[in-house]
Amino acid sequence: MSLFNWSDKFKIGIDSIDLQHQKLVEILNELHEAMLTEKTELIMGDTLNKMVTYTQEHFAFEEGLLRQAKYPELDTHKKAHEAFVAKATALSSRFSEKKQTLNVETWDFLKNWLKNHMLGEDKKYVAHLKSQGQ
Repeated sequence: MSLFNWSDKFKIGIDSIDLQHQKLVEILNELHEAMLTEKTELIMGDTLNKMVTYTQEHFAFEEGLLRQAKYPELDTHKKAHEAFVAKATALSSRFSEKKQTLNVETWDFLKNWLKNHMLGEDKKYVAHLKSQGQ
């Protein structure tokens, strides 16, 4: 049961990034499914780690495009990425140390951050990237 359904409103119009965003949504829904079906902590932990790792890869890719295009707001955008990675990594660490559970609050944080970032911050750079031939 997916709680975060991908739709065209999340597309930014750059295929490589849209595909990566779809993958992030897919992993987030895998995490939600693992929580709902009470999968073992190992599976939930692996899925959370997968989310963190893929997010870092996506952010590096996106920042590379923005750097190449000389996006003037790159530093601000990168700081938002760094803040998310720090929080998600801390959640993952606390979960693996059994100091944090994967619950609706955790899932909501991940979902809302990703959704708001795609609809807000990521949409801001589209015109600039396209003007640079991306």
